[in-house]
Amino acid sequence: MFFKRLAVGAADPKFAAKLQALVDEYEGEAARAERSLETRATPAVQNSPAE
Repeated sequence: MFFKRLAVGAADPKFAAKLQALVDEYEGEAARAERSLETRATPAVQNSPAE
Protein backbone atom coordinates (compact mmCIF):
# COMPACT_ATOMS: atom_id res chain seq x y z
CA MET A 1 0.00 0.00 0.00
CA PHE A 2 2.83 2.41 0.88
CA PHE A 3 4.49 2.00 -2.51
CA LYS A 4 1.23 2.65 -4.33
CA ARG A 5 0.77 5.93 -2.42
CA LEU A 6 4.39 6.84 -3.14
CA ALA A 7 3.90 6.18 -6.86
CA VAL A 8 0.72 8.25 -6.94
CA GLY A 9 2.36 11.06 -4.96
CA ALA A 10 5.39 11.12 -7.26
CA ALA A 11 3.12 12.35 -10.05
CA ASP A 12 2.35 15.48 -8.01
CA PRO A 13 4.89 18.21 -8.88
CA LYS A 14 4.92 19.59 -5.31
CA PHE A 15 5.61 16.15 -3.87
CA ALA A 16 8.31 15.48 -6.46
CA ALA A 17 10.00 18.81 -5.63
CA LYS A 18 10.00 18.01 -1.89
CA LEU A 19 11.34 14.55 -2.56
CA GLN A 20 14.10 15.92 -4.80
CA ALA A 21 15.13 18.35 -2.07
CA LEU A 22 15.53 15.41 0.31
CA VAL A 23 17.52 13.47 -2.28
CA ASP A 24 19.86 16.43 -2.78
CA GLU A 25 20.30 16.81 0.98
CA TYR A 26 21.07 13.12 1.53
CA GLU A 27 23.47 13.00 -1.42
CA GLY A 28 25.29 16.04 -0.06
CA GLU A 29 25.58 14.46 3.38
CA ALA A 30 26.86 11.20 1.85
CA ALA A 31 29.50 13.08 -0.16
CA ARG A 32 30.65 14.99 2.95
CA ALA A 33 30.84 11.77 4.97
CA GLU A 34 32.84 10.06 2.23
CA ARG A 35 35.31 12.96 2.03
CA SER A 36 35.64 12.92 5.81
CA LEU A 37 36.43 9.21 5.80
CA GLU A 38 38.95 9.63 2.98
CA THR A 39 40.67 12.46 4.86
CA ARG A 40 40.98 10.34 8.01
CA ALA A 41 42.21 7.32 6.06
CA THR A 42 45.00 9.26 4.34
CA PRO A 43 48.14 9.05 6.46
CA ALA A 44 49.93 12.28 7.21
CA VAL A 45 53.00 12.82 5.07
CA GLN A 46 56.12 13.08 7.18
CA ASN A 47 59.31 14.67 5.92
CA SER A 48 62.32 12.43 6.28
CA PRO A 49 65.49 14.06 7.55
CA ALA A 50 67.89 15.19 4.82
CA GLU A 51 71.06 13.15 4.65
